[in-house]
Amino acid sequence: MSNWLLNRLFEAGDQPEPRFAFQGTVNWMRALAEVVNSGVCDKENLKLLYKEVQRRNMNPEADNWVFENMHMAYNNLAALNTLNNDAIDKYDVCSSAIVSWYYVIYFASSAMIAASSGSKQENHTATARV
Repeated sequence: MSNWLLNRLFEAGDQPEPRFAFQGTVNWMRALAEVVNSGVCDKENLKLLYKEVQRRNMNPEADNWVFENMHMAYNNLAALNTLNNDAIDKYDVCSSAIVSWYYVIYFASSAMIAASSGSKQENHTATARV
């Protein structure tokens, strides 16, 4: 892939650094890996953490919201797997992979929130606040 377009945009002045999203995503992935590798996500630790959590009341609307968000998370995960397996040059799909990774996290988080509380956030900011 040629860099003529990026060069032209940079020559126009005051353009954002295109590596920022990549660096931020790598930092998030490393942080999540450290959490997972620390053992807090092991099966026994999760059982201890969640054994006192009470189930919410039946709520078909919230359940549908959970399933919808999990479906979208899985779709984005499938996109990540395809990008990883089929791309000859990973750099060519890096931006798309970052977007897919973000949406895997976003939709999975929205599903977990709906599963635990039954609430539905209407936008990314509301999900992040919860």
